[in-house]
Amino acid sequence: MGICALCEKEKDLCESHFIPKFVFDWIKKTSATGYLRQAININKRLQDGTKEKFLCQECENKFSKYEKYFADNLFYPYLEKKKTSFDYNENLQKFIISISWRLLKKDLEGFRNFQPEMFEYAKQAEEYWRKILLNDELDENYEHHLFLFDYIEDSSVDLPDKFQWYTMRATDGTISSSKKEVFLFVKLPSIFFISSIFPNSIKDYWENTLIEQRGVLESPQTSKHPGFWDFLQSRVELSNKDKISEKQSNKIGETALKDLDKIRNSKSFEVWLEEEKRKLT
Repeated sequence: MGICALCEKEKDLCESHFIPKFVFDWIKKTSATGYLRQAININKRLQDGTKEKFLCQECENKFSKYEKYFADNLFYPYLEKKKTSFDYNENLQKFIISISWRLLKKDLEGFRNFQPEMFEYAKQAEEYWRKILLNDELDENYEHHLFLFDYIEDSSVDLPDKFQWYTMRATDGTISSSKKEVFLFVKLPSIFFISSIFPNSIKDYWENTLIEQRGVLESPQTSKHPGFWDFLQSRVELSNKDKISEKQSNKIGETALKDLDKIRNSKSFEVWLEEEKRKLT
């Protein structure tokens, strides 16, 4: 028993994922080895993503509906069928809010200590998102932007090491803040989304990314958000701080050699080839 983070009632709690389980299932399925490795603590092989006793079953089921919509209508069509234009309805915004809210709720108290002057903005967003999720409503106060990644083929672009591994394979999520702004950043394979907190509106910096009640999401998308490129590079560099150990490198080689066809057909091998190709240009 415990207090459900969403409905705030005392109930039996489920082990809830903060990043949905289908994302980790896809990463494992398309990996050369069939295992997960976090961007942070890379030497630990995993079978699943982080989960905690967080929601009751009723609230978990509410989020499952949004997750299924996103998986069926955007995640799989984009990653597996290379579709680049998507008609969407209100379930896409609700999916984004459900992830942003979970991560914000989980990290809110830590954020108070890290950035106390911005804490009230974050607290207000968390309380507002909780209420609209509970009532199955849409967001009228904040903005949610979704961006689709692809390989960067322009050799003149200066990228940090393993940039495309991070964009195409990694999961990540954090509250990003400065003295002028706060937003929630969530990174899935080949996709990221941003939920504004302060200022409420950031649409002047983004093109073809705003998720409303319904609409069409399609390329090309662009960002003129000041400082975002530096932020993104900092997340890549943070993921590069942990280096793969010799022991784990040997394990990867041993696992991969058991099924060479699986390696050649894996998304992780595809990303590795793209990284190597860029090194030669």
